[in-house]
Amino acid sequence: MGQSERIFYMLDLLLEKGFFTRKEIAERYEVSTKQVWRDIEYMRSRCPIPGLPYLDIEYSRSAGGYVVSTESRARLESWRFNRVFVNAIAVEKNLAEEKLLSDAVRKDLEFVRYKSYATEKVDEIVFSRLFEAMRRKKLVKLHYPTGKVPWRTVEPLRLINYGEIWYLLATEKGSKDFIFTFSVSRIEGIELLDEDVTFSDFDRLDRMSDSYGIWYSDKGDVEYVIRFTGWARDTVRNQIWQQDQKGSDDGKVYTLVLPAASDVELLSRILFYGEFAEPVAPASFVEKYRSKVKAMAARYSEVEK
Repeated sequence: MGQSERIFYMLDLLLEKGFFTRKEIAERYEVSTKQVWRDIEYMRSRCPIPGLPYLDIEYSRSAGGYVVSTESRARLESWRFNRVFVNAIAVEKNLAEEKLLSDAVRKDLEFVRYKSYATEKVDEIVFSRLFEAMRRKKLVKLHYPTGKVPWRTVEPLRLINYGEIWYLLATEKGSKDFIFTFSVSRIEGIELLDEDVTFSDFDRLDRMSDSYGIWYSDKGDVEYVIRFTGWARDTVRNQIWQQDQKGSDDGKVYTLVLPAASDVELLSRILFYGEFAEPVAPASFVEKYRSKVKAMAARYSEVEK
């Protein structure tokens, strides 16, 4: 057994009973208590478990073993939930689960099933070529038949799954100042080129990736205000649409205020709630919403005739 297995077991004990002793770890894995001490020091400085930062581990006389601080306990619980969530998605999509999981996570995974109402079909060859290009830091030529130029040479930077749809973030050759978004399902062909990627603004790429969706834009955001009533109020007030959103609830109406870069997706989200959602600002968005509702009503009126 290696260090990762020992650390997972220590995490399990911290999650299940709140502490562990060096002796019980040493006896279980047939290593010295000095080795366990080195494992603890490693966890304190740079925990090797993906998604879990360092832990504040201290010896507690009252507990009779090693414990973590309240803050680290919260991080540990968050990590446990995230691992369960990620692996539940893997099961739903017939992907490989993580090979190394703590027993605590495996137990929780038995109680969780992830289901999505719709998934998008993607070409596995396109996916594998994109990964190969990103690993080797090479350009690709994409057959992307939307627009005037069907074949486009790009620097593939990152894949993002947003709303069950896969997107590729890439810069187009000769246009390094802008990061484009490509829908992976619309890529009909791909060719790996023997040309190195030159993109270097990874801070900007991280910002775009971390805040991906309707709220990101290089051109600045617009503040939108929407009111929700009925069942929509109960639902939306417990949701996070954007990290910088603000909400107020008077008991009957929930008012959501958030910055967004595009009203296209926002419009579809609001229409989902029907008469229980009402856009308030900006005026241009209110007018667009009204026009859309009128067009829908007119279409169904024609069908009835």
